[in-house]
Amino acid sequence: MINVFIRFYDKVLRPISKLLVWISCIVLIAVAIFMMIDIVMRYVFSSPILGDVEIIETVMVIIVFSSFAYTQTEKGHIHVTMVLERLPRKLAIFIYAMNSIIVAIASVAVTYGFVAQGNYVLRKNTVSAIIHIPYYPFYYISAVFMGVFAIVLIVDAIINVGGLFSHEYEKRVTESWDVE
Repeated sequence: MINVFIRFYDKVLRPISKLLVWISCIVLIAVAIFMMIDIVMRYVFSSPILGDVEIIETVMVIIVFSSFAYTQTEKGHIHVTMVLERLPRKLAIFIYAMNSIIVAIASVAVTYGFVAQGNYVLRKNTVSAIIHIPYYPFYYISAVFMGVFAIVLIVDAIINVGGLFSHEYEKRVTESWDVE
């Protein structure tokens, strides 16, 4: 049964997360170019781009949240395992699995929060102060990115629980711990 989740993780979630990180990279490059143009406009022509800070602030949402799922699939998030390494292996995996379940639940709650906040600012027609960028699309975009991250975390949690019952999955769970 766990093999289905591992295949889903490797064949579906990894490619989706790679796509999202490419989006993050492209948007980051676009922001850098935008900032460079703004600096030239500000200091050479004494005419900065109107709403430059608002634009960058709202676009940063895409840069940040689109990279979460990829970082998780690559085991790039910081996890402190120095205590777990000193515990009996099964107990360590149990604690790690329970932690991953809690984090998965929290990420689902954050995803829900983004949707709820997006609905709220849409109803209130909340926009930025200077150039009136509507905020609701950025909440929904954040919800999509966090939703993908939540799915990755849920599948990770299932695999981590599987590590309690199978030596093969135990190895997969602990492979990132054994870094000297």
